[in-house]
Amino acid sequence: MLRAPVALEPARPVQEFGQVAVHVGYAGGVGSKVVPEVLPVSEARASLSRLLARFRERGVEAEPVFVGSHRQPDGVLLSMALFEEVAPLIDDVLAAAEVRRRLAEDNGRRVSHAELLADLGIDPAQLR
Repeated sequence: MLRAPVALEPARPVQEFGQVAVHVGYAGGVGSKVVPEVLPVSEARASLSRLLARFRERGVEAEPVFVGSHRQPDGVLLSMALFEEVAPLIDDVLAAAEVRRRLAEDNGRRVSHAELLADLGIDPAQLR
């Protein structure tokens, strides 16, 4: 069952990392896209302990941190509490991708239960 996503405040600067004002989070909920400010990998590495402490302190309310290079997000760091909230949605996205992959590979061939058992060399009487 899908759970509603956790509502977060719109993206806003939350902390200074060196010369970069980092904007984290997202606005608008499911389906909206925000081009986030991206924390360079080197600064994320240097700030990791501080970021993890913030995640522990704020839990599900700790906004995600976008990390990448050349202002392009390559990944996102989020609190374990928030991950646990969105994990079912991630599972749904992955399952949908698998369904699309299988549909694309479907050759349309179908077999009956009896044909399947015969192909496997199983006597239907043995199943009773």
